[in-house]
This record gives sequence, structure tokens and C-alpha cells, in this order.
Amino acid sequence: MLKHSAKYRQIKASLRSVGLIEPLVVFPLGADRYMILDGHVRAAILTDQQTPTIKCLIATEEEAYTYNKRVNPLSPIQEHQMILKALRDGLSEERIAAALDVNVREIRQKRDLLNGICSEAAEILKNKNVTAEAFRILKKMTPYRQVEAADLMIAANSFSVSFATAIYTASKPEDLLALPKKHPNGIAREQVANMEHEMTTLQHDLATVKDAYANNTLTLSITVKYLAGLLANKKVDQYLAKHHPDLLRELQDATKQPSE
Repeated sequence: MLKHSAKYRQIKASLRSVGLIEPLVVFPLGADRYMILDGHVRAAILTDQQTPTIKCLIATEEEAYTYNKRVNPLSPIQEHQMILKALRDGLSEERIAAALDVNVREIRQKRDLLNGICSEAAEILKNKNVTAEAFRILKKMTPYRQVEAADLMIAANSFSVSFATAIYTASKPEDLLALPKKHPNGIAREQVANMEHEMTTLQHDLATVKDAYANNTLTLSITVKYLAGLLANKKVDQYLAKHHPDLLRELQDATKQPSE
């Protein structure tokens, strides 16, 4: 099943086009035997190709999760930045497409992903899985509205096309680069007005929550430090342990929570 997956074909195409860039990670088992911690697919492909030697990094820890936990899928913006860097380094669009096992048109779409997106909105969404279609909708908004939309997407933890469309639909005319000829799905003007009002209220509530969160976090941090200093006093600790053991345990737990 692995050999028929898109990921397998992509890695195979990359190895064929640009070679092995990231070495395998192995752990020595003794007597010239090693256990692969990271790079099983690359090892399988290179073995099938009868590659005589494979570059490896020798690990000092056996747990594979110590490596795998650092591996995160690239976000669309990160992928866009990598393609731009590859182009600046002299690689052609055709070679990048071959390395990623995709067509050139897809590489060009990724290259132009942020054309029309302001830098502030791009920074907010740089690690999020925002599709090209969602970015296409954001490009219809003014830079200020793009930033507001990015904040709303973060707050709702939703980066879908439908949510971006909802933000666009509920935007005021002055927040759009061009007024749509008609509202999506034939939405009545009254419904759009209600959505605009609800979106404005949501943005106001979001700003209020942000301010309250910052103040509460600061207060909590100061309180925890005060409690930690108080409990460090042996006389206070002994008194609470003797007369209020339950309270002492709760205070000790409270001082640990922020660091857990």
C-alpha cells in the first residue's frame, strides 16, 4: 500500500530529481547493525533502486518519537516560501515540479500564493493550513480587513473556504476592493446587514477577550509568584501543614499549574 501512496511517489520523484537531501537517522544496535528512527520511506526507495550507500546521522537515543515529534507538515505559506527560495537559488519551475511530483501549474499557483495578501495577514497565517482558494477570497478585501479576517480565523480555529467566504460576505463595502455584482447564493440585503452587524460584534468581543486574557494572565503570573514565595517560608508551610493541610495542597497545586 505504501508504494502506491502519493507521498511515496512524491519522495521517489524528489530523490530521482535532486537526490537525498536529508540523511536518515539511525541508532546503532551493535555488530554493524542499525535501527532506522527516521527515513523509512527514503530507505525503502533507495534500497529498491539498489543504491550502494545511504547518508545517515547516528542518533544517541533510541526513541523514534524524539525525531518524529519535530516533524510537522508544511503550511501553504511555508511551502510558498520554500518554492520562492528554490527559484532564487536557480532551480526551474519544471525541476521543482518534478521533485515534488506535481505539474508546473501547481508550482506557479504556490509561487503566487501571497500576491495581493498584505504582509501582516501573511505573518498571522504563516503556520496555518489556509488553502489557495481561501487566500483568493482574502485577496478581495482591503489589507486592514485581511488582518481582521486572519484574526477571526485564528480565533475560530477555522481556515476553510466557507469561513473565509462568510467573512467576505459579512464585510462592509468599504472593506472590499470591489463590490460583488451579487451576493453569494442570492442572500438578501437584510441578511447581509445582519451578518455585518454580527461580525462587527464578534470582532468587538474578540478584542475584549484579548484584553481580558492579557490582564488575567498577568494577574495570575504575579499571584503564582507571590504564593510560591509565601510557601517557601518554612513557618508558613509548617503552619498550613498542621492546621490547613487541604489548603496547602491546593496552593501547592496552584503554583505548579502555570509551568505544566
